[in-house]
Amino acid sequence: MEPLTVGRAATETGWSARMLRYLEEHGLAFALRLRREPELRRAVDGWLAAGDDTGSWIDWEQRKQERLLAA
Repeated sequence: MEPLTVGRAATETGWSARMLRYLEEHGLAFALRLRREPELRRAVDGWLAAGDDTGSWIDWEQRKQERLLAA
């Protein structure tokens, strides 16, 4: 299996390389939490489904990150 680069991970997830490096640096394992906590997974799915395309994508992404960090 080919190693996953930060650039490729950013492309596949839609997150910035900077955010992925931040998560890695601080040891935040959201993927593991999403597997272990179905309630968190439902909340994230709801936040993503409620994305408002009429507003600023950057503002929406910031709010998503704040909610993930608070969860």
